[in-house]
Amino acid sequence: MTTQTLTITSDGSEVLIQKYYKHSKPINGMIEIGGDFDGGVLSLLISHSGGEAINPWNDLSGNQYITGLPKTVSFDIPVINLNAGDTRIYYTLAGATSPSITLTVADNQ
Repeated sequence: MTTQTLTITSDGSEVLIQKYYKHSKPINGMIEIGGDFDGGVLSLLISHSGGEAINPWNDLSGNQYITGLPKTVSFDIPVINLNAGDTRIYYTLAGATSPSITLTVADNQ
């Protein structure tokens, strides 16, 4: 199991959080987001093409991972295509004045 924590102190667009190289087993984990958003909204994005195409990340119910409040979400990344690029998770923070957000990713890798 790996855990990584980032501190976010300013707005940013498509900032890389985590990179999963080509994998033959599903990746399961959770993302915990906490702290002071200071009016900002944080969105999670995903790419299964090594960053060539970056798209909004939706949970299994089809809801986009987006929040302006502390939140913990679970995720499952299936094996997409071992010939495709690696899977990458990004965030975008917009509308914050002086945020202090902690974003922690824990997974089964």
